[in-house]
Amino acid sequence: MIRSLAVGVAAVMLIAGGGIALAGSGPVWTDCPPLPKRPGRDMGPIQCTKITVPMDYATGAGKVQIAVSRIKARAAKRGTLIYVPGGPGDRGLQSPQNGLAQLPQSITDRYDLVGFDPRGLGESTRGSCELPADRLLEMLRPPFPGPDGDIERNITNARDGARQCAEHGGRLVRSLSTLTEVRDLDRVRSALGVPAWTMWGHSYGSSVGAMYATVYPDRAERVLLESSGDPDPVASFRGSVRVIGPVFDERFPDFARWASDPGNVEHRLADTPEQVRELVLKLSAELDRQPQVNIDGAGFRFLMFRGLYNDQGFPDFAKLVKQVQRDEVPVTPAPDPEKIRSKQSEYAVLTGTVCNESRWPDDLDGYRREVQDSRQRYPLTAGMPANVWACAFWQPRYRAVPISDRGPANVLLLQHTRDVVAPEIFGTKTRQAFGERARLITVEGGGHDVYGTSACGDALVEAFLAGGPRPATDLRCAEGARAGTGRAESRSTARPGTSPG
Repeated sequence: MIRSLAVGVAAVMLIAGGGIALAGSGPVWTDCPPLPKRPGRDMGPIQCTKITVPMDYATGAGKVQIAVSRIKARAAKRGTLIYVPGGPGDRGLQSPQNGLAQLPQSITDRYDLVGFDPRGLGESTRGSCELPADRLLEMLRPPFPGPDGDIERNITNARDGARQCAEHGGRLVRSLSTLTEVRDLDRVRSALGVPAWTMWGHSYGSSVGAMYATVYPDRAERVLLESSGDPDPVASFRGSVRVIGPVFDERFPDFARWASDPGNVEHRLADTPEQVRELVLKLSAELDRQPQVNIDGAGFRFLMFRGLYNDQGFPDFAKLVKQVQRDEVPVTPAPDPEKIRSKQSEYAVLTGTVCNESRWPDDLDGYRREVQDSRQRYPLTAGMPANVWACAFWQPRYRAVPISDRGPANVLLLQHTRDVVAPEIFGTKTRQAFGERARLITVEGGGHDVYGTSACGDALVEAFLAGGPRPATDLRCAEGARAGTGRAESRSTARPGTSPG
């Protein structure tokens, strides 16, 4: 099927143009705004610039600024390494001194390290759908149903979100898609004078990286894709969400074993993993029937989803369980104005990107039936994976570009077996789509961040980024960080925009 679409891919490349940036004589580097920094690691000075790109690539009309950061190589330079963040809706300007700082110094010293805020976010030209401030955080989180699987409030949130984006999102929200981000990245590459760069795409960033390697195969020297989503251009984001029910059931025992371990004195919830599951389901049902002052059943399930996103979240969720048992859940502080502004942009970019390039059913009764069926099959997630999103009230504008098996054999995939939003099957499907262009490293374990959790997997990734060959075959690795390193600090955020790719 992929080969039959080669003509379509070629057409996309023609539309994408030659990657000539609108930056005039070149970027002007200045000090960056305050950015998160990985503790204990001096990466050297970080600088920032902005690259101007078209608002609309089809017509060339309008302009958008993409904020870019860079830490220059401190040793003999082997290339430029760009980190592509997830979401849609995650920022990446901090990546050179944060996410990329997890790599050994022997690697980072030999690359110019580059990060960026995708269009619509952060220091780039921001987007907003101007959601009501008092409903913003609720509309941004996954649509967990109400008691007994009621989805009427979810329908209202989805319809209102789509309407707000249509009325207030403007040209920027209409411009959003994976292909648009790919084109933005190639304009940035050209403006920086990089012939071809090494890419590390994480979560949704892996979808961006995969499409970049398809549309611009000769402009990516090496491509590392971590925690890939569903590569099916038809299923797209909805396909990734719908698998959460069964995959969460596979993931929960990781938490349940941890929370029943006799050695885990501070966070132990029960004597056995089965009792932990029973306790969580019991509290969820009780909060559906009688919400506490600061939490209801849907909120509890959302915090469980966030807590199991990476193993680092286990203690927070265990603490919440104990607070619910005592009816002592603290009030959530009101977000400050800048956080509200940032969350407005996250919603706009998430919703605009997902809904612009994927068609969702508009049969609301169908959603009601599917939610009830999902609740019965997978009570931990209570029907959320089958629920309605704003895309049900949205007219798509773009078609996703399918991954191509034509191009350099320079792609390395990294996937966990029990990632709640990027399960093993998506890594396998992505590997099949790339054909012999790719190799797949599958790490036994859960969590959305794979690098930093397996000595075996980490060594293969580092050899690849250091310029060594890919593995000759697909490989499986056991979980277990290298002695003395511990688990990697999380690079993910657990919100609805944490896409499979």
